[in-house]
Amino acid sequence: MEWRERGGAAASGGELGGIVRGRGFQLVDADGDVRGALGMTADGPRMVLYDVEGWKRVVLHTDEDAPGLVLYGEDEKRRADLHMDEDGPGLVLYDDDGRKRAGLDVSEGRSEWEESEPGLALYDADGKRWAVLDIDEDGPWLALYDYEGRGRVRLRVGKGGLQMEITDAMGRPQGILRETADREGLTLFNEAGKKVARLS
Repeated sequence: MEWRERGGAAASGGELGGIVRGRGFQLVDADGDVRGALGMTADGPRMVLYDVEGWKRVVLHTDEDAPGLVLYGEDEKRRADLHMDEDGPGLVLYDDDGRKRAGLDVSEGRSEWEESEPGLALYDADGKRWAVLDIDEDGPWLALYDYEGRGRVRLRVGKGGLQMEITDAMGRPQGILRETADREGLTLFNEAGKKVARLS
């Protein structure tokens, strides 16, 4: 939602009073340029703040009962997005070109490789996820993904010890390294996922 063209002058306002009631409000500087706008959209209320050059830099909104705060860099490129949805709170960070590069959330896991909260995900310039750092009731774990987005390596440091698991493209185990109170060593598997050797 926009209330004026970039760099334009403010719309004529009403008389000053103790309470202002309406569907939109504009905050102007000494030159009459809009620096902030508060209004009601079809999705809900929204507030926008502009810098001295007239670029949109901050948007606070509540769209469909999902509040959010968006920060923009130069040329109005999105750089950070703090939001709350049905899965829980989340924070997304973007690079200079507006591409998502990191996401932090506290939500339910979406797969066996994302089984708890909170979690931090890292993305490349093409939007592909390569790493997830998470923590659950047993402790922290790190998952690494291949170019197709498949989980290939997972390192867990839990209450019972350390474990690293390597899988193939089909999700079958290829190697498991453990260091726990009752077991330590390396277990190797063949292409079919069957155990072929154990070193301890």
